[in-house]
Amino acid sequence: MSKKMIVVLGAGLLGLLLAGGLWFFHFAGPKPSPEEEQPEETRRIDFTTRFEDLRVGDGVQPETDEADSRPVAEDEDIYLADEMISDDFSGRLAEKIFNAYIPAGPAGGPGRFALTFKQVNMNYAVDLTGFRVDQEDILRGRQEVLGHLLQPVVIRSATSFYGPRLLDRIQDLAQTRIRTIPSPAQPQERVLTRYETAELFRLLAERLNQLSEVFERTAADPGTLDLVGDYLLVVDELRDTYFKYWQLDEDSNASERERLGNEIKSLIMQRENIREKIISRVADSEMRQAGHDHVYEVQWIYRRMEVDGFSGESIQALAEAARIVADQALERSEKLLENDAGSIQDQ
Repeated sequence: MSKKMIVVLGAGLLGLLLAGGLWFFHFAGPKPSPEEEQPEETRRIDFTTRFEDLRVGDGVQPETDEADSRPVAEDEDIYLADEMISDDFSGRLAEKIFNAYIPAGPAGGPGRFALTFKQVNMNYAVDLTGFRVDQEDILRGRQEVLGHLLQPVVIRSATSFYGPRLLDRIQDLAQTRIRTIPSPAQPQERVLTRYETAELFRLLAERLNQLSEVFERTAADPGTLDLVGDYLLVVDELRDTYFKYWQLDEDSNASERERLGNEIKSLIMQRENIREKIISRVADSEMRQAGHDHVYEVQWIYRRMEVDGFSGESIQALAEAARIVADQALERSEKLLENDAGSIQDQ
């Protein structure tokens, strides 16, 4: 698999996580003269139209805009941006990723990465941050985003465009953004060191690989989706039972409250048993020790497949994209550690 492809999010995280970065193309050095300046050209295209497969049976290539279908010369600096993703999408995502990294500082020990799939999903799926859709109608806007971005061809295409820019922006933040670093004496105000930046990329890679594993296993195992359906039914029943319990007067309905209390205990046991079965199907022992909410992640996949009607191919494409981004992040981490003496500001 080519490492030149890279993922979008975010869905994800998307993306799943899974996506990011179209901006901050400001380069150091003196501004060139008008004669020397060669502005880069950016085309926004509909990836669905551009990369649609041949229609089965008739061999007819779908109509495309001539400007978008022409060959691109190797030295032509053209970026293909998705029409639904706004210019600040990857920058916002990079900020979240950067801020989620908590370096150990002088105290030593490993740093932490505290960004969850739920946080990313709530930001991009609820607030629709970074998407060109109707911000007034959240439900409709969300359907438009999912319907467009969760097509496998769009996932792969947007990954190759936004992924490198996401990682570039994260590294730019590491080199320029002042952070408050914990210290036994007093907090330090500084940019991240080279080692800390490398650790950030390594932790991001680990998290993306974990998400990729969950997505891949869930999409390939219908039994996992069946368990999620059972889990959600029990959760709904437990909520309803709790509601009935708290509506009863403690003195005049003691026996009914006791009955409902026992039912609540039984439902909690059922929920936890199903939860354990789900986790055992999608996470290995190392992933379980990391403490992430894999059941929430699997529920997200369940709703995309069982409620929204997306195929397992879409989920597999997200898994592949997350793994590609993880490889690229790990590559950056290793490159930074090739010369780990000194800090980013000393470069």
